[in-house]
Amino acid sequence: ADGGFGAQCSVNDQKQRFLDYMRDDYFWVEDIPSNVNLASYADIYAVLEGIRSSDDRFSFVLTEQEYQDRYVNAQYAGFGFSTRVVNNSRVFVNYTFDDSPAANAGISRADEITAIDGVSVATLLANGTYNDALGGPEVGIARELTWRKPSGDEFTDVLTKVEVETNTVLASDVLTVDNKQVGYYVLNSFINRTGNDLNSAYNQFTGVDELVIDVRYNGGGLTRYANQAGAQAAGNNVIGETFVRYLFNSQNQNQNNTELFQLYDGVRQLNLDRVYVLTTAASCSSSELIINSLKPFVDVVVLGSRTCGKPVGQIPEQICDKRTFVVNFETVNANNEG
Repeated sequence: ADGGFGAQCSVNDQKQRFLDYMRDDYFWVEDIPSNVNLASYADIYAVLEGIRSSDDRFSFVLTEQEYQDRYVNAQYAGFGFSTRVVNNSRVFVNYTFDDSPAANAGISRADEITAIDGVSVATLLANGTYNDALGGPEVGIARELTWRKPSGDEFTDVLTKVEVETNTVLASDVLTVDNKQVGYYVLNSFINRTGNDLNSAYNQFTGVDELVIDVRYNGGGLTRYANQAGAQAAGNNVIGETFVRYLFNSQNQNQNNTELFQLYDGVRQLNLDRVYVLTTAASCSSSELIINSLKPFVDVVVLGSRTCGKPVGQIPEQICDKRTFVVNFETVNANNEG
Protein backbone atom coordinates (compact mmCIF):
# COMPACT_ATOMS: atom_id res chain seq x y z
CA ALA A 1 0.00 0.00 0.00
CA ASP A 2 1.10 3.57 -0.62
CA GLY A 3 0.12 4.62 2.88
CA GLY A 4 -2.11 7.44 3.98
CA PHE A 5 -2.07 11.16 3.32
CA GLY A 6 1.42 12.39 2.47
CA ALA A 7 3.04 8.96 3.04
CA GLN A 8 6.78 9.10 2.42
CA CYS A 9 8.95 6.65 0.53
CA SER A 10 12.33 6.84 -1.14
CA VAL A 11 12.80 8.57 -4.49
CA ASN A 12 13.78 5.25 -6.06
CA ASP A 13 10.67 3.59 -4.66
CA GLN A 14 8.51 6.42 -6.01
CA LYS A 15 10.02 6.11 -9.47
CA GLN A 16 9.52 2.33 -9.56
CA ARG A 17 5.92 2.52 -8.33
CA PHE A 18 5.16 5.21 -10.88
CA LEU A 19 6.65 3.22 -13.78
CA ASP A 20 4.69 0.13 -12.73
CA TYR A 21 1.51 2.20 -12.59
CA MET A 22 2.17 3.70 -16.03
CA ARG A 23 2.72 0.25 -17.54
CA ASP A 24 -0.66 -0.84 -16.17
CA ASP A 25 -2.91 2.17 -16.58
CA TYR A 26 -1.44 4.79 -18.95
CA PHE A 27 -3.73 5.31 -21.94
CA TRP A 28 -0.82 5.32 -24.39
CA VAL A 29 0.90 2.37 -22.69
CA GLU A 30 2.23 1.10 -26.01
CA ASP A 31 4.34 4.27 -26.34
CA ILE A 32 6.30 3.65 -23.13
CA PRO A 33 9.83 2.42 -24.00
CA SER A 34 10.31 -1.29 -23.28
CA ASN A 35 13.51 -0.54 -21.40
CA VAL A 36 13.46 2.34 -18.94
CA ASN A 37 16.60 3.12 -16.94
CA LEU A 38 15.10 4.70 -13.83
CA ALA A 39 18.56 5.55 -12.50
CA SER A 40 18.88 8.14 -15.27
CA TYR A 41 15.91 10.12 -13.94
CA ALA A 42 16.20 12.39 -10.89
CA ASP A 43 12.64 11.97 -9.65
CA ILE A 44 9.07 11.03 -10.53
CA TYR A 45 8.58 14.26 -12.50
CA ALA A 46 11.58 13.45 -14.71
CA VAL A 47 10.30 9.90 -15.28
CA LEU A 48 7.00 11.26 -16.59
CA GLU A 49 8.76 13.68 -18.94
CA GLY A 50 11.07 10.90 -20.14
CA ILE A 51 8.46 8.28 -20.97
CA ARG A 52 5.29 10.20 -21.85
CA SER A 53 3.77 9.67 -25.30
CA SER A 54 4.31 12.33 -27.94
CA ASP A 55 0.49 12.56 -28.04
CA ASP A 56 0.34 13.47 -24.34
CA ARG A 57 0.07 17.19 -23.56
CA PHE A 58 -1.92 16.70 -20.40
CA SER A 59 -0.36 14.36 -17.78
CA PHE A 60 1.18 15.93 -14.67
CA VAL A 61 2.20 15.17 -11.09
CA LEU A 62 1.34 17.15 -7.93
CA THR A 63 2.48 16.77 -4.37
CA GLU A 64 -0.30 15.47 -2.15
CA GLN A 65 -0.49 18.89 -0.46
CA GLU A 66 -0.83 20.64 -3.82
CA TYR A 67 -3.63 18.24 -4.72
CA GLN A 68 -5.48 18.87 -1.46
CA ASP A 69 -5.12 22.64 -1.80
CA ARG A 70 -6.20 22.77 -5.45
CA TYR A 71 -9.01 20.21 -5.62
CA VAL A 72 -10.20 19.50 -2.08
CA ASN A 73 -9.63 22.53 0.13
CA ALA A 74 -10.03 24.92 -2.81
CA GLN A 75 -7.74 27.47 -1.19
CA TYR A 76 -4.44 29.12 -1.97
CA ALA A 77 -2.39 31.99 -0.58
CA GLY A 78 -2.73 35.03 -2.80
CA PHE A 79 -4.49 38.27 -3.69
CA GLY A 80 -7.43 36.48 -5.28
CA PHE A 81 -7.26 37.38 -8.95
CA SER A 82 -6.28 35.68 -12.20
CA THR A 83 -4.70 37.62 -15.06
CA ARG A 84 -3.60 37.33 -18.66
CA VAL A 85 -0.68 39.03 -20.42
CA VAL A 86 -1.45 40.92 -23.64
CA ASN A 87 1.25 41.85 -26.18
CA ASN A 88 3.94 40.98 -23.64
CA SER A 89 3.47 44.43 -22.10
CA ARG A 90 0.06 44.63 -20.41
CA VAL A 91 -1.76 42.57 -17.76
CA PHE A 92 -5.55 42.31 -17.57
CA VAL A 93 -7.71 40.68 -14.92
CA ASN A 94 -9.66 37.60 -16.01
CA TYR A 95 -11.58 37.27 -12.77
CA THR A 96 -11.44 37.73 -9.00
CA PHE A 97 -12.59 35.35 -6.27
CA ASP A 98 -15.36 36.36 -3.87
CA ASP A 99 -14.26 38.10 -0.66
CA SER A 100 -10.60 38.06 -1.72
CA PRO A 101 -8.26 41.01 -1.15
CA ALA A 102 -8.53 41.86 -4.85
CA ALA A 103 -12.34 41.78 -4.86
CA ASN A 104 -12.56 43.74 -1.61
CA ALA A 105 -10.24 46.41 -3.03
CA GLY A 106 -12.55 46.82 -6.02
CA ILE A 107 -10.47 45.03 -8.66
CA SER A 108 -12.71 43.28 -11.16
CA ARG A 109 -12.73 41.52 -14.49
CA ALA A 110 -11.29 43.52 -17.42
CA ASP A 111 -9.31 45.88 -15.15
CA GLU A 112 -5.68 46.43 -16.15
CA ILE A 113 -2.92 46.04 -13.56
CA THR A 114 -0.55 48.90 -14.40
CA ALA A 115 2.05 48.93 -11.60
CA ILE A 116 3.35 46.94 -8.62
CA ASP A 117 5.04 48.90 -5.83
CA GLY A 118 5.33 51.87 -8.18
CA VAL A 119 7.09 49.99 -10.98
CA SER A 120 5.15 49.79 -14.23
CA VAL A 121 3.93 46.37 -15.33
CA ALA A 122 5.43 46.99 -18.79
CA THR A 123 8.86 47.38 -17.19
CA LEU A 124 8.41 44.30 -15.00
CA LEU A 125 7.36 42.20 -17.98
CA ALA A 126 10.24 43.47 -20.08
CA ASN A 127 12.67 42.57 -17.29
CA GLY A 128 11.09 39.19 -16.64
CA THR A 129 10.40 40.13 -13.02
CA TYR A 130 6.60 40.45 -13.00
CA ASN A 131 5.92 37.23 -11.07
CA ASP A 132 8.71 37.99 -8.60
CA ALA A 133 7.22 41.43 -8.02
CA LEU A 134 3.91 39.88 -6.98
CA GLY A 135 5.68 37.84 -4.28
CA GLY A 136 5.47 34.17 -3.38
CA PRO A 137 2.42 32.14 -2.26
CA GLU A 138 2.65 33.13 1.39
CA VAL A 139 0.04 34.65 3.66
CA GLY A 140 0.98 38.16 4.81
CA ILE A 141 2.92 39.32 1.74
CA ALA A 142 1.79 42.86 0.88
CA ARG A 143 2.15 44.76 -2.38
CA GLU A 144 0.97 48.17 -3.58
CA LEU A 145 -1.02 47.58 -6.77
CA THR A 146 -2.19 50.17 -9.26
CA TRP A 147 -4.97 49.29 -11.67
CA ARG A 148 -7.07 51.01 -14.33
CA LYS A 149 -10.78 50.44 -14.95
CA PRO A 150 -12.13 50.16 -18.52
CA SER A 151 -13.57 53.64 -17.89
CA GLY A 152 -10.02 55.00 -17.47
CA ASP A 153 -10.26 55.59 -13.72
CA GLU A 154 -7.12 54.54 -11.84
CA PHE A 155 -6.79 53.23 -8.30
CA THR A 156 -3.90 52.32 -6.00
CA ASP A 157 -4.14 50.23 -2.86
CA VAL A 158 -2.01 47.93 -0.71
CA LEU A 159 -3.18 44.32 -0.89
CA THR A 160 -2.07 41.59 1.51
CA LYS A 161 -2.12 37.92 0.58
CA VAL A 162 -4.50 35.67 2.52
CA GLU A 163 -5.83 32.14 2.15
CA VAL A 164 -8.24 32.68 -0.74
CA GLU A 165 -11.23 30.38 -1.15
CA THR A 166 -11.67 29.65 -4.84
CA ASN A 167 -15.38 29.79 -5.65
CA THR A 168 -15.88 28.09 -8.99
CA VAL A 169 -18.85 30.08 -10.33
CA LEU A 170 -17.31 33.52 -10.64
CA ALA A 171 -20.38 35.43 -11.79
CA SER A 172 -24.04 34.70 -12.48
CA ASP A 173 -26.83 36.94 -13.66
CA VAL A 174 -30.10 37.11 -15.55
CA LEU A 175 -30.09 39.62 -18.42
CA THR A 176 -32.90 40.88 -20.63
CA VAL A 177 -31.97 40.62 -24.32
CA ASP A 178 -34.55 41.27 -27.06
CA ASN A 179 -37.35 40.75 -24.55
CA LYS A 180 -35.92 37.36 -23.54
CA GLN A 181 -34.60 36.38 -20.12
CA VAL A 182 -31.04 35.10 -20.54
CA GLY A 183 -29.22 33.31 -17.74
CA TYR A 184 -25.44 33.71 -17.73
CA TYR A 185 -22.74 32.27 -15.52
CA VAL A 186 -18.95 31.93 -15.51
CA LEU A 187 -17.76 28.45 -14.56
CA ASN A 188 -14.08 28.55 -13.70
CA SER A 189 -13.25 24.98 -12.64
CA PHE A 190 -14.68 21.60 -11.63
CA ILE A 191 -13.64 20.77 -8.06
CA ASN A 192 -15.38 19.41 -4.95
CA ARG A 193 -17.31 22.61 -4.22
CA THR A 194 -18.56 23.07 -7.81
CA GLY A 195 -21.80 21.17 -7.27
CA ASN A 196 -22.99 23.65 -4.65
CA ASP A 197 -21.71 26.61 -6.67
CA LEU A 198 -23.72 25.41 -9.69
CA ASN A 199 -26.84 25.15 -7.53
CA SER A 200 -26.45 28.74 -6.40
CA ALA A 201 -26.26 29.83 -10.04
CA TYR A 202 -29.14 27.72 -11.37
CA ASN A 203 -31.38 28.83 -8.50
CA GLN A 204 -31.36 32.28 -10.13
CA PHE A 205 -32.42 30.98 -13.55
CA THR A 206 -36.05 29.93 -13.01
CA GLY A 207 -38.03 30.77 -16.15
CA VAL A 208 -35.09 31.89 -18.32
CA ASP A 209 -35.53 31.56 -22.09
CA GLU A 210 -31.85 31.07 -22.90
CA LEU A 211 -28.67 30.11 -21.05
CA VAL A 212 -25.05 31.11 -21.61
CA ILE A 213 -22.30 29.08 -19.90
CA ASP A 214 -18.95 30.87 -19.91
CA VAL A 215 -16.01 28.42 -19.70
CA ARG A 216 -13.41 30.66 -21.33
CA TYR A 217 -10.92 30.25 -18.47
CA ASN A 218 -11.90 26.73 -17.39
CA GLY A 219 -9.17 24.12 -17.82
CA GLY A 220 -11.31 21.22 -16.59
CA GLY A 221 -11.54 18.99 -13.54
CA LEU A 222 -14.11 16.58 -12.12
CA THR A 223 -16.30 15.25 -14.94
CA ARG A 224 -19.34 14.72 -12.71
CA TYR A 225 -19.78 18.48 -12.45
CA ALA A 226 -19.66 18.87 -16.23
CA ASN A 227 -22.47 16.32 -16.18
CA GLN A 228 -24.35 18.30 -13.52
CA ALA A 229 -23.95 21.57 -15.44
CA GLY A 230 -25.35 20.00 -18.61
CA ALA A 231 -28.12 18.11 -16.83
CA GLN A 232 -29.32 21.20 -14.97
CA ALA A 233 -29.32 23.18 -18.23
CA ALA A 234 -31.05 20.68 -20.53
CA GLY A 235 -32.99 18.77 -17.86
CA ASN A 236 -35.50 16.28 -19.24
CA ASN A 237 -33.96 16.53 -22.70
CA VAL A 238 -30.89 14.64 -21.47
CA ILE A 239 -31.35 13.12 -17.99
CA GLY A 240 -31.01 9.35 -18.31
CA GLU A 241 -29.30 9.62 -21.70
CA THR A 242 -25.61 8.92 -22.34
CA PHE A 243 -23.43 11.69 -20.98
CA VAL A 244 -20.08 10.09 -21.84
CA ARG A 245 -18.41 6.77 -22.54
CA TYR A 246 -15.02 6.21 -20.90
CA LEU A 247 -12.64 4.07 -22.97
CA PHE A 248 -9.46 2.71 -21.36
CA ASN A 249 -6.28 1.19 -22.79
CA SER A 250 -6.13 -2.28 -24.36
CA GLN A 251 -5.19 -3.85 -21.02
CA ASN A 252 -8.17 -2.35 -19.20
CA GLN A 253 -11.11 -2.79 -21.54
CA ASN A 254 -13.09 -4.23 -18.63
CA GLN A 255 -13.10 -0.72 -17.14
CA ASN A 256 -14.90 0.81 -20.14
CA ASN A 257 -18.16 2.27 -18.94
CA THR A 258 -21.00 4.63 -19.77
CA GLU A 259 -22.09 7.49 -17.51
CA LEU A 260 -25.63 8.83 -17.89
CA PHE A 261 -26.72 12.43 -17.57
CA GLN A 262 -27.74 13.06 -13.97
CA LEU A 263 -28.10 15.97 -11.57
CA TYR A 264 -25.54 14.82 -8.96
CA ASP A 265 -25.65 17.71 -6.44
CA GLY A 266 -28.08 19.66 -8.61
CA VAL A 267 -31.65 20.54 -7.73
CA ARG A 268 -33.11 22.93 -10.30
CA GLN A 269 -33.27 21.91 -13.98
CA LEU A 270 -34.18 24.24 -16.82
CA ASN A 271 -35.20 21.77 -19.58
CA LEU A 272 -33.74 24.03 -22.28
CA ASP A 273 -33.37 22.74 -25.84
CA ARG A 274 -30.58 25.20 -26.65
CA VAL A 275 -27.46 26.19 -24.70
CA TYR A 276 -24.82 28.79 -25.57
CA VAL A 277 -21.21 28.15 -24.48
CA LEU A 278 -18.43 30.76 -24.52
CA THR A 279 -14.96 29.31 -25.14
CA THR A 280 -11.27 30.04 -25.68
CA ALA A 281 -8.24 27.84 -26.28
CA ALA A 282 -8.04 27.58 -22.47
CA SER A 283 -11.39 25.75 -22.33
CA CYS A 284 -10.33 22.14 -21.78
CA SER A 285 -11.44 18.67 -20.80
CA SER A 286 -14.59 18.83 -18.65
CA SER A 287 -15.45 22.19 -20.23
CA GLU A 288 -15.38 20.51 -23.62
CA LEU A 289 -17.42 17.61 -22.22
CA ILE A 290 -20.34 19.95 -21.55
CA ILE A 291 -20.37 20.86 -25.24
CA ASN A 292 -19.69 17.43 -26.70
CA SER A 293 -22.06 15.51 -24.44
CA LEU A 294 -25.02 17.86 -24.96
CA LYS A 295 -24.67 17.99 -28.75
CA PRO A 296 -26.48 14.73 -29.56
CA PHE A 297 -29.57 15.91 -27.68
CA VAL A 298 -29.89 19.72 -27.77
CA ASP A 299 -28.66 22.63 -29.86
CA VAL A 300 -25.27 23.77 -28.56
CA VAL A 301 -24.09 27.13 -29.88
CA VAL A 302 -20.36 27.61 -29.28
CA LEU A 303 -19.16 31.22 -29.33
CA GLY A 304 -15.45 32.02 -29.23
CA SER A 305 -12.21 30.44 -30.29
CA ARG A 306 -11.44 26.76 -30.71
CA THR A 307 -11.17 24.85 -27.43
CA CYS A 308 -7.95 23.13 -26.35
CA GLY A 309 -8.86 19.70 -27.73
CA LYS A 310 -8.66 17.26 -24.83
CA PRO A 311 -11.00 14.26 -25.32
CA VAL A 312 -9.06 12.32 -22.67
CA GLY A 313 -9.04 12.25 -18.89
CA GLN A 314 -7.16 11.31 -15.75
CA ILE A 315 -7.93 9.42 -12.57
CA PRO A 316 -5.73 10.74 -9.74
CA GLU A 317 -3.46 8.09 -8.22
CA GLN A 318 -1.65 8.54 -4.93
CA ILE A 319 1.96 7.37 -5.00
CA CYS A 320 3.64 8.08 -1.67
CA ASP A 321 3.47 11.87 -1.12
CA LYS A 322 2.58 12.55 -4.77
CA ARG A 323 -0.71 12.52 -6.67
CA THR A 324 -0.31 11.59 -10.32
CA PHE A 325 -2.67 12.82 -13.03
CA VAL A 326 -1.69 10.74 -16.06
CA VAL A 327 -4.09 10.17 -18.94
CA ASN A 328 -6.05 6.95 -18.30
CA PHE A 329 -8.95 7.10 -20.75
CA GLU A 330 -10.54 8.82 -23.71
CA THR A 331 -14.09 10.14 -23.78
CA VAL A 332 -16.77 9.92 -26.48
CA ASN A 333 -20.38 11.09 -26.48
CA ALA A 334 -23.61 9.24 -27.31
CA ASN A 335 -22.66 9.42 -31.01
CA ASN A 336 -19.17 7.98 -30.29
CA GLU A 337 -17.61 11.37 -31.07
CA GLY A 338 -14.60 12.50 -29.04
